[in-house]
Amino acid sequence: MAFYRTLFARLDGDTAVKAMNDAIDPSRETFWLISVEDAFKTVNRSHFEEHCTPEALARRRDRLMSRVARKHRARTGLDAGVQLAQQWFDQATAHLLDQRGLFERLRREYFFINAFPENDARFDVTFDQCWPAGMELRID
Repeated sequence: MAFYRTLFARLDGDTAVKAMNDAIDPSRETFWLISVEDAFKTVNRSHFEEHCTPEALARRRDRLMSRVARKHRARTGLDAGVQLAQQWFDQATAHLLDQRGLFERLRREYFFINAFPENDARFDVTFDQCWPAGMELRID
């Protein structure tokens, strides 16, 4: 209520956020303003740091391989042969290493670029802005 009362009375978003924080606890910032671009960058950077280390990618690939093998066994009653398992392994590896492609697909959806092509220039967040400096994209 403090936010909307202040916003409509003062027509000032910063003052409204301060009023909302003061209503909760004046000694700390509970709420803050963040741009849609900064939110997207923060979430992607966190995803990369946590889920795209070589070890994390290897664990994800192993889980993916296990699911695919279980589904194949349930569907056919057979274990995958060496050649088929290698094909799945290569596909899973390529998929997990395509973080740039995933980023671009998510960016297009998040910023509604598919529906509003002009948003492509408006929200020019890049993969390189989100990828942690010095982090190598590989699977151990």
